[in-house]
Amino acid sequence: MAGKRVADEQMILALITCKDIATASNELGVTRQAIYNRLQQPAFRQRLQNERQGKFQIANSKLTDKMSEAIETLSSIMNDKEVCAGTRIKSAQILLDICLRTSEQMDILERIVAIEESLAECK
Repeated sequence: MAGKRVADEQMILALITCKDIATASNELGVTRQAIYNRLQQPAFRQRLQNERQGKFQIANSKLTDKMSEAIETLSSIMNDKEVCAGTRIKSAQILLDICLRTSEQMDILERIVAIEESLAECK
């Protein structure tokens, strides 16, 4: 393994797709220390972060696209009298949990905006 140089793109892909650094190092045929050394480079870390962020945004977009469909499915199950009560209750619990989390997140976002506006006024 010693002395092998792996392109940044290959290492970034391995770090994103592998479960941990040990697995990435085995896949790339380099030592874990080689990966740790590369992670010490600010430019490499930034590229890795950008790539992870891009992958997250794609996944988040796909999830957002399916959100309405998922809610409709849960609502349908909850309202279906032929479905057992336990399943209907679980669907209702999931929907209530989604509503609560969404409400909390909206509240937090509103508070962040208010804080940012206050900070901007202080400048």
